[in-house]
Amino acid sequence: MHRLLEGLSHSNHQTATMAAREHITWLGDANVSDQVGHWEESLPVLLNGMLRGDKCSEYICKALMRVALDNESLRPVIEQYAHEFTHCLIANRDLSDDGYVPTPAPPTTETLADVINEFRFTNAPEILYLAGSHAQKKGDLREEARIHLALARDTNAWALTDVTPYNFRDEAPEAQEPKLLTWADKEQSHFLWNETRLVTFNEIGPYLSRRGFHGSSTSRRDAIALQISGPTNVGEAAQSADVSQKSLIKAIKSAGFDVGAADVYTCDRVPDLSFVPINLQEHWSLLIIQRDGAHAVVFDSNLCDAHALAFDTGTPEAAGARNAIPEGSSAGSQPLVPKSPNPKRQAAYDALFGSLIKLGVKQTRLTGGALQRDTPNACGVLMAAAALELSNTSAQTWITALDLYIETLSRRTAQTATHDIQRRRGELLADALDALRGL
Repeated sequence: MHRLLEGLSHSNHQTATMAAREHITWLGDANVSDQVGHWEESLPVLLNGMLRGDKCSEYICKALMRVALDNESLRPVIEQYAHEFTHCLIANRDLSDDGYVPTPAPPTTETLADVINEFRFTNAPEILYLAGSHAQKKGDLREEARIHLALARDTNAWALTDVTPYNFRDEAPEAQEPKLLTWADKEQSHFLWNETRLVTFNEIGPYLSRRGFHGSSTSRRDAIALQISGPTNVGEAAQSADVSQKSLIKAIKSAGFDVGAADVYTCDRVPDLSFVPINLQEHWSLLIIQRDGAHAVVFDSNLCDAHALAFDTGTPEAAGARNAIPEGSSAGSQPLVPKSPNPKRQAAYDALFGSLIKLGVKQTRLTGGALQRDTPNACGVLMAAAALELSNTSAQTWITALDLYIETLSRRTAQTATHDIQRRRGELLADALDALRGL
């Protein structure tokens, strides 16, 4: 602890960062039975080190976020201390001041009170995320609102949600509190830390980009979505017909889906596949296209329960067959056909597959299951995770790998599913925050 205190008091941010890194590494290597106690002792020092407002502060913020996401037992402790830290800082501000300019300024005085009052979360939005998560679990709506306002005034991270900052202008101080709580009660489901919030295009893009995917504007290969070749008539030589990305996106949008700015993603690890995150009525799914046109599959994490029965672990047929018929089913010898519980979404899938077949795709399929029962609105998280899972496959193995991944998801306990989604939600947000800061 002495080395940490000494390092954080150093004027050089590199020396301070090294001290913080060494101490956090030591905490990670500590005996598991002592880990929580060591963290409780260290967190006040590490969080106070964030008052430096430099690169060391940024490192501490990101490191605490990473530890919280990776360690289920430590997350509540880190969230609690992050909440206490932010409460102290936010309580010393006048958030109704219209003259406030959200730019970091170095302390101009030597008093701790002035340092706290001048501190801004410009480079530390992750701490606000952790603090907001703790406030939500406590049911403290007022704190959630004030933390969201700090996000709005210090950073542009609030723009990742549909929640615009609450406007205090022209309100007497005594009128602020009830109106603030009314606003927060209506908007809290969209706060960044809400575990049922729908993730955005601006989170999915950075998450995939940092894991080896290239959007259409940065792809190292051409933007051809399909490369279809084969004899057009008996006796003719094989011919090639390229289907452009523009034609593919037009077909997707014509079916009713929204796509992000990057449109089509590719990954150097699996050059035979193209990935398109698609959204309809605030629900995410993933279109995967084999570039030779052999297959196009849509992964949807919220298909009807009848389809999920194909992976019921109580049936012997579920061991490996994707279209297995559950024991006792009246479906006879016909394979179980997946369907969306949303008729409009199912119609959009049917229209999309029809368009893809016209473009030259040979086989289309909708796959997935009732995979969100314990984690509402996790569709975007599961969609991004599915893309990452398939990025380490090949043209010969990706369909089987996707089937196995779906089966694995269907076998999870509620506790495992909840923890996994929480962790991945945090990863998506952390990458988006880095992108917003230009990191």
